[in-house]
Amino acid sequence: MRLATIKDEPETVRKFVKAVIRGLKFTQENRQEVALVAKKEFPTMSEEDLKATLDRSYGDEAWSIDGTVSQQSWDTASKVVLGAGILKRPVPYDDVVDMQFMRALKPASGQSSLDQDEPPLTNLQVIERGNAAQLNAARQGVVPLSLGS
Repeated sequence: MRLATIKDEPETVRKFVKAVIRGLKFTQENRQEVALVAKKEFPTMSEEDLKATLDRSYGDEAWSIDGTVSQQSWDTASKVVLGAGILKRPVPYDDVVDMQFMRALKPASGQSSLDQDEPPLTNLQVIERGNAAQLNAARQGVVPLSLGS
């Protein structure tokens, strides 16, 4: 997310973070539906490759369960994007990851505030909205922060 968006549109960022967390939860709880969505997103990928990719992603815990991006997760992800040439130089965790919105969504009581303020969505709507948001972010050149746990 761009720093200007975080500063100028904190409510939009809060809603985006909530949507990402809901999508991550859905991803963990509905693996068969995730496979259907993945097939829709990657129609040319063979069933075998799609299954292997998803199995590896779940096995490697590629997706954070609660939206938290740890130092270890960033270190792993940054090695991948550095190796692929997407990043030209290492970027420190604190320069990329800001967990303030995650902390705000986890009140001291430990109760989640994910479902407040918004009508319930179907699981497929959560994924489709998350995909659209991530696609829009990618088009704007924003680095996704939910790279693992």
